[in-house]
Amino acid sequence: MVATEVRRLAERSKQAAVEIGKISGDSRGIAERAGAALDRMVPGIQRSAALVQEITKASQGQAEGTAQITGAIRQLEKIIQQNASSSEELASSAEEIAAQAEELQGAVAFFRTGESGSQQEAGESQAATFPLRVLPSSAASAAFSDGIDYVKFANRVNGGNRP
Repeated sequence: MVATEVRRLAERSKQAAVEIGKISGDSRGIAERAGAALDRMVPGIQRSAALVQEITKASQGQAEGTAQITGAIRQLEKIIQQNASSSEELASSAEEIAAQAEELQGAVAFFRTGESGSQQEAGESQAATFPLRVLPSSAASAAFSDGIDYVKFANRVNGGNRP
């Protein structure tokens, strides 16, 4: 009985050893296939890592480009504001020059000569021509701010027959 039990145990041990060998062989095959799969995956993982690095660099480049564009837009806004301010100043200067031109027309009336002969019949007047020089607005203002009414002066000189 003991001998039979020992034989059974030996047979079971033999069967267990065969099964363990078979399972070990299967595990080795699975491990080899897993290793091969990992070997195939490593280049893909490396490519993915390289792509992530390229994306990071491209994102940084875009951020720098966006910062440059923002700076350029700010400069454009500043220039636009300066242009608007210059336009307002130019419009104001144009109005001032127009007012000064009217004053000059009154002053030039003093220098007009009388009408004569055929020109009188044709309704034309002959005006003396003098070279005119454009003065800076400050000089023109000073020239006409002396309190003299040049139109009235011209009327007095011409005997009151000029407007």
